[in-house]
Amino acid sequence: MDLSSVKRAEENFGNTINALEEVKEVNKLILSILTDPTAYSEDRYVELMEEKTKLIDRIEALNSESADIYTELSNEMKSGKVISDDLRNGVLKKIDSLNLISADTEKDEKTIRSLMEKMFSKERESIKAAHKNSGAAINYYQTMSESKNVQSMFYDSKN
Repeated sequence: MDLSSVKRAEENFGNTINALEEVKEVNKLILSILTDPTAYSEDRYVELMEEKTKLIDRIEALNSESADIYTELSNEMKSGKVISDDLRNGVLKKIDSLNLISADTEKDEKTIRSLMEKMFSKERESIKAAHKNSGAAINYYQTMSESKNVQSMFYDSKN
């Protein structure tokens, strides 16, 4: 007898795999933006991150649904139902695919994080340099304005 929860699990895993593949495509676009300084656009980056956030929300909903499916499957197994080999193999293949794409996606996420950290580090350095330069300019102008307040030498107090 086939278990309906096994079929739901297989469908859930398939949907999760599809969502992760979409995340992977968005990550490729983000990586292309971050690795090519001429292609960087803050608006495009924000747009891609919003799209990625929606996909992650969808994956989280699928994960939540899978917890319910596992509970249902456990109850069906306790009632004595048996999983057919075809269903079991189908689910195992989906799990293998899910593990592979999850590992690839995690690797992409680490690369994106590294690139973003480098980009922010460069920005911080340029901001520090700008603060240092502006501080030097302020000190220069303050010094120059104080040096103009020299007492006139034409007025002698001996008279």
